[in-house]
Amino acid sequence: RIIPVDAPTLARFEPDWDSAYEECINLRPELSLARKEVKVRQLELINQRNNLLPDLRFTSTYDVNSIGTGLDGPNSDNALRNLASNHFNNWSMGLNYSMPWGRNADKARLRQASNNISSQKIRIEQLEQSLMMNVRQAVRAVETNLAAVEIAAKATELARVKHALISEIMDGQKRCRTFEQRP
Repeated sequence: RIIPVDAPTLARFEPDWDSAYEECINLRPELSLARKEVKVRQLELINQRNNLLPDLRFTSTYDVNSIGTGLDGPNSDNALRNLASNHFNNWSMGLNYSMPWGRNADKARLRQASNNISSQKIRIEQLEQSLMMNVRQAVRAVETNLAAVEIAAKATELARVKHALISEIMDGQKRCRTFEQRP
């Protein structure tokens, strides 16, 4: 049997629903992952929008070429010496523009990316509502347990008072018997 050294404190505890809900929203890993998933879906939507734009690219090439009877040597017609002379180099520059026709597949992917964002946001709302219900149930459980502790404390106090009264009555009856038994 455990006997406490001092009496427990009976300070009233009031659970704070708002702070509990905020803490739950901020610390739940599945909610954090769902929010990050929304960010990924938004980047996919941006990518799909970019796929609908026309494509304009700048292209350039520069080729260094040389002709000679040998790769090296003392002659002036070797390939390495002609390479430095810059006579056979080629270069080109250009713009490449492409505009796909129809783009039905790109438009469908854009709509799908938009729908993915919407469904992910709905999932976050459902998670938040579920967490709200869990926090409410936990707060109610704490309040119920606090009420049960208060009732148990009152019942214990009443049992002490009852025990004290019964002890007094028993002592009074003993005194009466001893008084009656005296000659």
